[in-house]
Amino acid sequence: MSGDSTHGSEAEHPQAGDAEVLAVLIAHRAELASEVAELAEPVRAPGVQVPFGKRAGDHTGDAVLQMTRSVAASELHQLALEIDRAIEKVAQGTYGLCDACGTAIAAARLEALPWAVFCVSCKQSGAKVGGLGQVGQVGRIGR
Repeated sequence: MSGDSTHGSEAEHPQAGDAEVLAVLIAHRAELASEVAELAEPVRAPGVQVPFGKRAGDHTGDAVLQMTRSVAASELHQLALEIDRAIEKVAQGTYGLCDACGTAIAAARLEALPWAVFCVSCKQSGAKVGGLGQVGQVGRIGR
């Protein structure tokens, strides 16, 4: 009888774990969408003219701020691709396996980064999600 209980909990555990992971991924994805929307807001209100003369330097600060926000939005977009891929992997039943080499991703890595789709070795080698909209494509980071 106790063997039946153990067997039942083993069968339920992966599904419960997948549901938890999926909830965390979806919540994080929603937070990212909110942050990206905030970054998309213009630095100056629409219709406000850029001053000329002595005050023109203020515009430089605005331009730098806008570029910084653009870079941050790009990084958040890459993270969103990783989260979307992890959500796909949960649905496919391949969550926890590296997209590049197919080995199991360390539990500690998945606990720290639930959206991780690459093992540490492949990620250090430059694997990334995306690349011209092809989620799951492995590529090199050009840095």
